[in-house]
Amino acid sequence: MNYLEILVVYGIGTIVGIWLTKRYVQEVIITRTIDTLVEEDYVRSYLGDDGEIHLYKWYDLEDVIEAIAKEREEENEDDDA
Repeated sequence: MNYLEILVVYGIGTIVGIWLTKRYVQEVIITRTIDTLVEEDYVRSYLGDDGEIHLYKWYDLEDVIEAIAKEREEENEDDDA
């Protein structure tokens, strides 16, 4: 093998390694951290009407309820119009 082939293979391996590491961090570490925070009641979550999981701190419950009510009122106003 010549040095150009070695350099190309090394570059491809580096790119794949970076990609795999980034995927691992996004899918595993972040998910585990959020799950741990929810399990320990540091944050709470609810499934919104849009299918997304929304997180909030446990002491922000009143603010979250008001925000959800406001969103639903706006949606109802849009539907009526």
